[in-house]
Parts: sequence; structure tokens; C-alpha cells
Amino acid sequence: MVKKWISLFAVGFALLFVLTACGNDSSGGSGEGEDSGENAEAETRTVTDPTGREVEIPAEPQNVVALQNVADMLILDEQPIGTSDYYLDTYGDQLEGVESVGGDTPNVEQINELDPDMILLSDYQSDSLDQLEQIAPVYMTSFEDTPEEQLQNTADALNKEDASEEWLNEYEQQAEEARQTLADNNVPEDATAAVVQFIGKEVYVHDQSVFAGLYEGAGLEPTEGVEENTETQAISLETVPDYVEGADYLFVLTDQGEPTEQSQELVDDLLADTQAVQNEQFYYVNNTKWSDFTLLGREYQLNDSVEKITSE
Repeated sequence: MVKKWISLFAVGFALLFVLTACGNDSSGGSGEGEDSGENAEAETRTVTDPTGREVEIPAEPQNVVALQNVADMLILDEQPIGTSDYYLDTYGDQLEGVESVGGDTPNVEQINELDPDMILLSDYQSDSLDQLEQIAPVYMTSFEDTPEEQLQNTADALNKEDASEEWLNEYEQQAEEARQTLADNNVPEDATAAVVQFIGKEVYVHDQSVFAGLYEGAGLEPTEGVEENTETQAISLETVPDYVEGADYLFVLTDQGEPTEQSQELVDDLLADTQAVQNEQFYYVNNTKWSDFTLLGREYQLNDSVEKITSE
């Protein structure tokens, strides 16, 4: 499951000085002075973030350090100036030139050196809030929000609500086209699918919402075992056949989407008699990309699953 961190933008002391000076000007004010004050005020806006905090942020943030919601920034055609190592590893090809600001714990000194105008942070890392607020305004998102809500909140922080709605509409169009592609390739409307994940020697299963690109997007139905499971949990190898029973298609998450010794043993020994394996309708898929619980991850699941099913 993906990590979650968000940070917002900061208003510089120089701007605060200008606003104060304009507000205290008792000379009666020339038109030029009044315009300067209006322009300064227009450069910031006050919003309420998903955690209920009222925060003053730039009207058009330009230099954001994102400790969370990097995928949402990319969807909105924006790029942070700094982010955590996790996001650099996950989206490295889309983050060229972006600076590392630490791992699980943000490096406050590195963030300060980047001089951001806003920081995106997640509430699960609120221990860092006080320090980060000394650097720049912090817009904090909620860990519990859905991927759609995460995108909409990030759009609120970046003042790009129209772009988020546009992307969501485009994704729905992609999903419709994907379902039509499956139909054109004779995949039944009630075709079923299951997903299992290998992390080292452990096998994990997840609530079906984690793979919404496969189920809601591509339109495949969850198996009974998938429907009954409502959490992320490790399961024993011996129980995997029951979990995937009835699946027309089976997706196995491994590092780099390649067979591992453990996953190959599972397929060869315990799953040999399952419908998906017997029909050669099981696929190794990229663990990092498929378990990315963001809308970018959902889009990847949608496209990757349809491509694998239809390339038989």
C-alpha cells in the first residue's frame, strides 16, 4: 500500500511586509498604492484543508515540497521541487530534477534549503507539522480520504479544480473504452478476477477497492473470496486456492512483475488446478505500480489488465 504525505506552500516575509505597509498607509493613498495592495492580497488565499485547519497559501503555488499526493500533482500537470525517496523511486521517470527531502521522516533542513512556498503533508505525519510550518504554509490532507478525494484536495491546494474534473472525466472515458475492448475480445461481462500480492515470502490480499482499476474500471467481477475480504492481510499459501477459486483471470503482484521462486511454486503446486492457471489466464504484474493506491495507480491497473488479457 502506498505511503501518504502532503505539504503546502509558504508566503514569504517580504509579502507580509508589503501587505502590512499597504494596510498602514495613512497618506490617503494614491491609486498606485491601492493597486499594489490589491495585487498583494490577490497573491494569497485562505483555505480550509481536509483536517479542518485554516491556512493562508499562495493563490498560484509555484514551489511545492510534496511529502504526499505526488501522483495527484502529476495528474494536474504539476511537479514538486522536492519529495521523499519513496515517490522518487515510484515516479522517478516523471520527476526528473526533483530533489530528495528524506525518507519516511522528512529532512527539515533540506526542505528549508529549497525555500518552498507551500508544503503538502498527510495527517499521519503530523508530528512534523510544527517544524514545517516554520518554513512554509502547510496544507495537510487526510490519510483516510479516497483517491478521488485526494485528487480534489490537491487541486484545491494548487487552485486547479478544473484540471481535476477534466482528468476524472477522461478516466471514465478510458474505462468505457477498456470495457468495450474486453467485449470486442470476447471477454464475458461476468468474467471474474482475483489479485494476490507477494512481498518477500509473504502473500497478501486486499480489499477490492485497492484494485478499483481492475474491478470498477475494467469491469471484471471479484470472486467470492475477494468479496468476503475487506482488509489488507497476509494469508497462508494453503488458503490462496480458496481465495482465488472461480477466478477467470488471476493477477500476481511481484517485484518488477516477474516470477519469484515463491510465486512460481504457488502457481505450479497449489494453483495448478485452478481455472485461471489451467486456461493460462494468470499474469505477473508490477507490485509497485499495482499497489499504488492513487488515481495514477488505478489508471495503470486499468490499462495493464486490459492489455494483458487481450494480448493472449
